[in-house]
Amino acid sequence: MSSVVVCTGLCISLALSSAECVDDRDMARPSRIVPDKAIQSAIETTVRAFAKINGDEEGEKTGQAFRELRRLVALTGKDRVNLMRQLIYFQAHATDEFQATIPDILIRQAEIGETWIVTAIAPLLDTEDLPVCAVAARLATLVENAGDGAAEKNFSYYAGYLATCKRTAREPDLPLIERMFGIAPGLALVTLASIHLPAEPRPIKSVLWAEHVVADVLWKEDKGFEKAAADARPAAIEQLDLLSKREDWWARLYVAEIIREHKELRTPELIARLEKDEHPLVHKLIAERDQKRTPPLNRPNNK
Repeated sequence: MSSVVVCTGLCISLALSSAECVDDRDMARPSRIVPDKAIQSAIETTVRAFAKINGDEEGEKTGQAFRELRRLVALTGKDRVNLMRQLIYFQAHATDEFQATIPDILIRQAEIGETWIVTAIAPLLDTEDLPVCAVAARLATLVENAGDGAAEKNFSYYAGYLATCKRTAREPDLPLIERMFGIAPGLALVTLASIHLPAEPRPIKSVLWAEHVVADVLWKEDKGFEKAAADARPAAIEQLDLLSKREDWWARLYVAEIIREHKELRTPELIARLEKDEHPLVHKLIAERDQKRTPPLNRPNNK
């Protein structure tokens, strides 16, 4: 237990708890955290108790720390999303640098699973509370990098959140959607297609094929195979055109993201069609297509 207690990084379990279930009340979250005085006080008491553990990992100080944690969890009941949001607020506005690391430990010890974490941070990724936004972005990065250490992003925990949105007929939080398409548009497209489209017969296959054709051109461009990229470009533009005509907003958003970043794949028809799109993110990306993207959405090498 001591190695968990004294760690200073985020200790996220990679296996979702079977008891983890996000309901409609969990999903309805504002984009700004209102600190709950009672919960913030309990977090501060718990953080102070955990800060005293070093050197007493099997003794009374450890026992007291976990008693305080149980009181904190009991205070929020089954609402792990609210507990998560209150921990984020405490961490973002902590004045003591060391104490600011301890909520990471509490997240693990309170068994706040990844779907709860994603539900908590999804509306906070563009909040005007910049310290909270920074913590939310850090947690998002850690969730995206969870897995087997491969270079590609991991959206599997986002998929759980998005599936819950579909099941509850709730629109997903746009800050998270924009982040997903900003850092890995192909993976974002496939993730959403796997949730919204049947595996058979053709619907998802047509989306997978479109993503493959476009990704192939982008890979050839990135690696300097200019003639091969030029030869394959008309097929990619054709697939983007087909995607842009779909009723699925996430397919059109993929197109908007791709042609935002890759002028060589734009056509006047694509631009004109997407400029009329009613989805707010599609409209935003097309309107900002010639503007430099600001962090944290700068795209990594995995396209």
